[in-house]
Amino acid sequence: MLTFNIKSVKTTPTTWIVDDDGPADFHTIQEAVTAANSGDTIYVYNGTYYETITISKYNLTIIGENPQNTIIDGGGGTRATVWVLSCSKVTLTGFTIRNVTKEWQDYAYENSVVFLQWSTQINIMGNIITEGRQGITSWVCTNSKNSIIGNNISNTLYPIYIHDSSLSNIFRNNFINNTYQVWSDESLNVWNDDYPFGGNYWSDYTGVDLYSGSYQNESGSDGIGDTPYVIDGSNEDRYPLMNPYPCIHAIVVKNISPQKTVLGENSTVEIYVDVLNGHYIETTNLTLYANTTVINTVELQLTTRIFNIPFTWNTTGWIKGRYILSAVATPVPEEANTTDNTCIDGLVTVTILGDVDGDFDVDIYDVVKIAGIYGFVRDDLGFNSNCDLDDDGEITIYDVVMCASHYGETYP
Repeated sequence: MLTFNIKSVKTTPTTWIVDDDGPADFHTIQEAVTAANSGDTIYVYNGTYYETITISKYNLTIIGENPQNTIIDGGGGTRATVWVLSCSKVTLTGFTIRNVTKEWQDYAYENSVVFLQWSTQINIMGNIITEGRQGITSWVCTNSKNSIIGNNISNTLYPIYIHDSSLSNIFRNNFINNTYQVWSDESLNVWNDDYPFGGNYWSDYTGVDLYSGSYQNESGSDGIGDTPYVIDGSNEDRYPLMNPYPCIHAIVVKNISPQKTVLGENSTVEIYVDVLNGHYIETTNLTLYANTTVINTVELQLTTRIFNIPFTWNTTGWIKGRYILSAVATPVPEEANTTDNTCIDGLVTVTILGDVDGDFDVDIYDVVKIAGIYGFVRDDLGFNSNCDLDDDGEITIYDVVMCASHYGETYP
């Protein structure tokens, strides 16, 4: 009897180098895309690449050295310069992508500079897209969660052309010198970021900027139009920009959210930190502190607009007390404003196990607090994670017993 011991082999992600006129792994982008595996990165040096590209890979990142000088030129033909077909988790950033025919053709992919078809979680970020009938077409990308962010799209009939494609984020783009702006059919998408980050710059927007605030009803201008830019009956940009959005390198640390604000010593708590990037893929180190002591540092590659970064804090060996949480991201090259790389947000109390109100003693008030939500589970309104002493997502007799076993203890 024959037996076989078959083990799966995990492929290490590879970075492929493309250069049109120098030593590199490949001299065309399509060659690199064809060779790449899931998780790989393709880095393209400055140059003009006269080719059309088809991407049908999962989890691939393609980065141009500089959007002004790393150019993909479709040669004015009747095929999309970049065609993203039946794939997911592809990022394309840092290019000028240009030059397909502006004459009407029978199929949408024959008119588009960038054509997305049957694809999800695609990130088109920080590019210059120009010279075509359509700039970016999204065709039957249902529930796509695609991101079209931070692009300059100009000299087209329609910079954005959408059919049966919903749940995409489309903001911080500049739409300039286009015949129209958007053609949208059977689609519902998000056209603005939260206030005050804003939406898109529309060169034909005729509104004024007299007010500010999330409802544009507070005194003083803020660079955002006071009235929405209406796309159709289902889509609008609530926060149209009054001036073109700059392509910038930036990191913003926004929120720190601990799952518990009171926990016993020798316990663990999950803490989540929101980090945002600018127009470009960025690499940074994010450090989480309790007061001035480091909890942990992680290295991040930010490819989309916002990341929710998890940390685990084990309080074993930490002195009981109150700790202010802060998170700091290292600056990235060419980042002009680093003040928002630091976020101080949240207070966590490390105390006696069972002290759920954080006053450094275990008394009847703690027992009553737990008993008052007995039977609650994590998703219930009124659930308090501080009372879930065994971290099982439910308030049970075990939580009451754990509290009672420390009854009467105080600190110091």
